[in-house]
Amino acid sequence: MNTFKSIISSTIVFALTANLSFAQNDPEIKVYHSIEEGLKEPDKVEYLEIESISDEDSLRFLSQFPKLQSLSLIDLHSASAPEAIADLTGLRELRFINDDFSTIPASYAKLTNLKRLEFIYDTHLNLQEAL
Repeated sequence: MNTFKSIISSTIVFALTANLSFAQNDPEIKVYHSIEEGLKEPDKVEYLEIESISDEDSLRFLSQFPKLQSLSLIDLHSASAPEAIADLTGLRELRFINDDFSTIPASYAKLTNLKRLEFIYDTHLNLQEAL
């Protein structure tokens, strides 16, 4: 079994309702809602929720957030999960909500710190085929 398959099997959570972030309920935790907002203070970004991103090239800026622990991507409409996420090796939570992709890049095997991976309202991804 390859590394990413073992990460998937030990961390995946399928959810029926969109609990967008555990940080949402904690007033002490700031959740950023855009890359632009986070770039104003990149060293403080730990929790990021991005909705309806139209330019996937902007995801390369995620590497500017050295403390990023939790990432939620909402309404991502592409054929494959974004390759740029594979470089976020410090991520502990990764959440895809209402996406359209059917594959996950093999490079996601580098996400060895993931503790939680969620696919919420996902209708196109077949994990058996994607891995």
